[in-house]
Amino acid sequence: MSSAPLRLALAAVSVAVATVLAVYPMHDAGRLRPLVEGLGALALLSLLLPLLWRGRGAWLPLLLLGAEYITAESSGQVGAVSVVAYAAGLIVLCELVFWLAELPAAAAIETGVIVRRLLQLALTGVAAVSVAPVALLGTSVRLGSAIGALLLGVLAAALLLAIPLLLVRQRSRR
Repeated sequence: MSSAPLRLALAAVSVAVATVLAVYPMHDAGRLRPLVEGLGALALLSLLLPLLWRGRGAWLPLLLLGAEYITAESSGQVGAVSVVAYAAGLIVLCELVFWLAELPAAAAIETGVIVRRLLQLALTGVAAVSVAPVALLGTSVRLGSAIGALLLGVLAAALLLAIPLLLVRQRSRR
């Protein structure tokens, strides 16, 4: 199979996933809806950068989508399942963009390679979603002190921010 149709399909799926990720937070944005819409529009526009320049700047749409979701979450009630699903969507989008960046420009690609990569993408999504019980358990923890809650929040944020960093570093080593 030629890489051109695969590149087009991956770009289309990436845009579709990014669009879903950009539109979803707008439903519960409340009074911050204009800001959330602006961040979503910027995220979709910035997705052109990694799609056109072989993955460069992939961090920008991911950062903007994350900022959009956090902004919407700050004005509404968002469940833990929603947070985990959104994070899994960001990871899948990251994988799609990097897969597109790794494709050779004009070479033929074996069907087996495509099937293995699709399986890897599906397993990455399942692995990301499998974090849901941990996130649900974390929301049921009741801490008596504000300092304990702050430390737990900082640790959770550091771990969540490390996931995309580890994914990007893993891709750069290949």
